[in-house]
Amino acid sequence: KLRSYAIETDIFKEEFEQYSYPIFQDSQGILWIGSENGLGYYEPENDDFIFFKEDEFLSHKLSNNHVLSIFEDSKQRIWIGTRNGLNLFDKNKKTFTTYYYSTKIKTIVNGIAEGYHSNFLWITTESNGVFAFNTDTKQFYQFSHAPQQKGISTNQTNCIIKANGNILWIGSQNGLNKLDVKPKRFQLIGNEEGEFGRKYNYTTAIYIERNLVFFGTKFGGVQIYDLDKKTKQTFAADMGNFPTNHITSIIKLSDNEILIGSNGYLTIYNTTNRQFYSIDKKYPSLHSFCI
Repeated sequence: KLRSYAIETDIFKEEFEQYSYPIFQDSQGILWIGSENGLGYYEPENDDFIFFKEDEFLSHKLSNNHVLSIFEDSKQRIWIGTRNGLNLFDKNKKTFTTYYYSTKIKTIVNGIAEGYHSNFLWITTESNGVFAFNTDTKQFYQFSHAPQQKGISTNQTNCIIKANGNILWIGSQNGLNKLDVKPKRFQLIGNEEGEFGRKYNYTTAIYIERNLVFFGTKFGGVQIYDLDKKTKQTFAADMGNFPTNHITSIIKLSDNEILIGSNGYLTIYNTTNRQFYSIDKKYPSLHSFCI
């Protein structure tokens, strides 16, 4: 079920059309919204939005206003990734505890997923590869580009999602990486070469549906990789599937529908008849927006 909200706040800047805001609903039904100007969440019991911003005069505040990722772990803890800091939100006190993987460079966290063990989070960064964060010891462990050691394909990583068992899928600027967290081994999947590769390898969003991996790209629409057949199918704007090839998110909408966010639009993909259609056709009262 979809609901629409009118929000009167300066959390959304005029530049919002150039930025894909993370939107996340946790296990308690609370809606979280990230922006370039802070973090907001909707409390259903009060029918109200509450907003948080970085404040140099407050302790235990949000570490940075530019929110890139929002994640709930198996212990129902909310983690916020920003352009400088990984934040753990205290639901009772409404405060944040911040963790940094370096004191020399900014701790940019643009993707968060839980690993095989519940006390480990895996995070993607803008230019420093992937980190594993032990939530018990509060230690970070870096995994950077190292071809000879079966490392990640590049240090420019964008998103991450957990599949079954001990497998994580990581989107990067040069392709989709499969990580087996037990041996800590990375594998580059379906990478393209040359000019074709520059269009289709830049992965911005990932979604898993049974044996299919949907991954959105910045320049080439959506590709669906069949894990069993080892084949790949492409859907793009020039094929009439989307208004734009810049895909920002892919999430489940219903048992047979996937919601795909592109740069300014929402598109529904029906997994039964394999058809694409604008969200306006199913929800005429809604205007398309980027999630």
